[in-house]
Amino acid sequence: MPAQKGKDLLIKIADGAGGFVTVAGLRTRQLAFNAEAVDVTNAESAGRWRELLGEAGVRRAAVTGAGVFKDETSDARLRQVFFDGAIESYEIVVPDFGRIAGPFQITALEYRGDHAGEVTFEMAFESAGALTFTALRSSPAPRERTSRRGSADRVRGESGAGPHPVASRLDLSRSAGEVKPQLRGPFSFSSRNCCTALKSCMRFFSMMIVCVPSPSITSRFAGAPVRSGNSVCAM
Repeated sequence: MPAQKGKDLLIKIADGAGGFVTVAGLRTRQLAFNAEAVDVTNAESAGRWRELLGEAGVRRAAVTGAGVFKDETSDARLRQVFFDGAIESYEIVVPDFGRIAGPFQITALEYRGDHAGEVTFEMAFESAGALTFTALRSSPAPRERTSRRGSADRVRGESGAGPHPVASRLDLSRSAGEVKPQLRGPFSFSSRNCCTALKSCMRFFSMMIVCVPSPSITSRFAGAPVRSGNSVCAM
């Protein structure tokens, strides 16, 4: 899984109309989960090691953020919720991981401005009830494209390349209304072609006549006539 961008960690507050609005101007965001430990150590604890009780501690979540004050709709909503002391629904989106939603209360809201700088703000929330987690579904990987038209189509659908290397050697040229195959390469890998070549070779060797001189003749002059009785002809 690739690394995610920090700006994609979003903090959203309920807009009062059934939806959520993203808090604008944030530069830093942080979500922390904590659980209190319940100590049950006693005199019978082995080796005086501390013992904890599982599933008994109080769990809570804290959200903090800081950024540039932009006087957006979310800024007015944060200010109003803080002064009312209300507990509103919030949503924190962790990119490619999940969405945490539930009630929070604003515990701190600060504004700060430097003489030669921009106005900034800081905020802090504390969970005020049970939270829910919803996993984000990642987009499925594209399926491999298949074709029923032949191996050449499967190769093109898989790699985006040209036709099959064997099929590319065969060029169909139209001449006088008929289609004539022409081989571009030196070889053609076909059982039919192999059989045709074998028959051609057998026909060629069957037509050859090998003349072997008789043992009685050891030398002859160039251009001298050859008698059939002095030679042995073999097919």
